[in-house]
Amino acid sequence: MHTGVDIVPPIGFKEEADLRPPASGIIEDINNSNLSDPCGLWVKIRVTKTMTIQMCHMEDEGTIKKLKKGEPVMPQTKLGVMGATGRVTGKHVHMIVYENGKVVDPTSQVQQFCKDPQGDPDNSRPSNGRGVST
Repeated sequence: MHTGVDIVPPIGFKEEADLRPPASGIIEDINNSNLSDPCGLWVKIRVTKTMTIQMCHMEDEGTIKKLKKGEPVMPQTKLGVMGATGRVTGKHVHMIVYENGKVVDPTSQVQQFCKDPQGDPDNSRPSNGRGVST
C-alpha cells in the first residue's frame, strides 16, 4: 500500500524546491543521516495532539542537518529541499499524515503544502501529471 501522497516540482522547474511545513508544530522525529531508510531523509512534525505529518525523500543540502527534535517550526520555516533519497524513482516529497498514530488520507493538507513561492497552490504537479497518487 502506498501511504501518503507524492508531490513533484512543476515540469521544467530547475531550482531547488524548498520544503516547508503545512502547519505550525514541533519536530517530533527526524532522520537526517540514514540514506538507507526507504523514506530517505525525513522530518516528522507534530501539528496537533493527535496529528503528525511526515515529509520524506528530502535532499541533504545542509538545512535538514540543522533541525533538532523538539524544535518548533512554522509554515515559513525551511525544513530542507525536495530530493530523491531513499527508495524512489525521481525527485519528489512523499507526505504521510498520521491521526492518532494511524495513516490517514493526506489530501486535506496537500493544498497548503503545495504552494509555490508566489503562493499559487495550482503551481505543483502531482506525481502522475494529472492527479495525486495515493
